[in-house]
Amino acid sequence: MTSILIINGPNLNLTGRRETGIYGTTSFEDFLEALRARYPDLSIDLFQSNVEGELIDALQAAARASFSTPADTHTHRSPYATP
Repeated sequence: MTSILIINGPNLNLTGRRETGIYGTTSFEDFLEALRARYPDLSIDLFQSNVEGELIDALQAAARASFSTPADTHTHRSPYATP
C-alpha cells in the first residue's frame, strides 16, 4: 500500500476555526477524513506541529523512509496569504 504523510506547520491546527471568512470552516481533520474516503487504497497520515524543530525531525524521518515532495512546499507562505 502506498503511504502518504502530510506534514503541516504552524497554525494549521486552527484550520476551520481561525479567520473562517478567509480560510473557510473545514477543519484539516475533516479534509483528511475526506481524502481517506476518496482514496481508500492509500495510507494517508498527518503530522502537525507549531514547532519548527519537530517539523524538521518529521521531514528527516520521512526522508529516511524514502519520500518525495514538491520543491516549493518548503516555504513559510500560506497558500491563502495575500501578496
